[in-house]
Amino acid sequence: MSIKYEPGQSRVYLDHAATTPLRPQVREFLIAALESGELHGNSSGAHSMAKVAKNKLEEAREIWAHHLGCSPYEVVFTSGGTESNNLAIAGTSGARGPNLVCTAAEHHSVLNTCLRLDGALCAVDKFGLADFQDLSNLVNHSTRLVSVILVNNETGAVNKIDQLADLLEGHAPNCLLHTDGVQAVGHLDLASTLRPVDLATFSPHKFGGPQGVGVVMARKKTQLHSIMAGGAQEFELRPGTQNVALISAGALALELVLEDQAREQARLCNVRAHFLDLVSSKIDGVSLNSSPEGVASIVNVTFSGVSNEELLILLDRQGVHVSTGASCASGAVEPSHVLGAMGISQDAAASSVRFSFGWSTKFEEIDLASEALICALDQLRSQAR
Repeated sequence: MSIKYEPGQSRVYLDHAATTPLRPQVREFLIAALESGELHGNSSGAHSMAKVAKNKLEEAREIWAHHLGCSPYEVVFTSGGTESNNLAIAGTSGARGPNLVCTAAEHHSVLNTCLRLDGALCAVDKFGLADFQDLSNLVNHSTRLVSVILVNNETGAVNKIDQLADLLEGHAPNCLLHTDGVQAVGHLDLASTLRPVDLATFSPHKFGGPQGVGVVMARKKTQLHSIMAGGAQEFELRPGTQNVALISAGALALELVLEDQAREQARLCNVRAHFLDLVSSKIDGVSLNSSPEGVASIVNVTFSGVSNEELLILLDRQGVHVSTGASCASGAVEPSHVLGAMGISQDAAASSVRFSFGWSTKFEEIDLASEALICALDQLRSQAR
């Protein structure tokens, strides 16, 4: 049976780990800001319009600092999570070669930056969590920076940052700890989780804010330096005129997600449980790659005997949007380096799909997605017989 999306058919978006739709309040704020022109001034200027933008910029900085448990002077705005990770790693003095370590299951913006600087890779366990034994073997008194993702973007696994910090204190006392917190906002208590962390990075478009904004929390002791040439904006760490409207919208999204965090986490746990119940009870040949202790918003599943690329195409035709969690610039599906690092075979990784939920996900969408999934899998498996 041929399946495809028809105009007017409900679209089901289950790719929140890639990017999340704007929250209504954020959209309204942006529209009002653009229409009024109040934030069009350059925040580095001296006239009154520039001062309005400057005040709004610093208000956003204070909001982030409050929720991250740091000083406003330790909050740096960038263009997104990728630039933030590049700044945190490449901007740390001496972080290169064996003095730089990250896990093999990092987001590409961390992994590729580490590899470009000839850093060392730490192994991970079957859930994608840092292998403490391997890490203890890699670090020493010369180690300058260790980067370990807080919430894995492909599996939702949560690294134990406090225990990692304790390990580094004993084995690498001169080392700084960076964590990619892009997927963590709205799922963890940020201030307490980040207490032992020296550098952390975030991106509002993962929790209902706009694309094009990133944040680096850089403790003063890190002595971070800029990786770009230009002006003195952002404490001389990130040159270029700040997009105050987007930055303010990102801070608004942060406040919205955190003020509703407990209720939303309970709801997402129910969404995840409902999805897994439908998948496990109605579909054969299913194995879960995500840790039961991971965040509720990300579920990575292997469907044996099918190509994840073909499965994504069939689901997309039915208006269901998911991902593999690993794509190249052309959009073609590549084997997941995260699943490979976890010890999952290349064949199984090529049959794995990431479903990710967020603020706009409804229970009825899970029902529609499971129906589409059953239909697509039946079609693919029948063709393979």
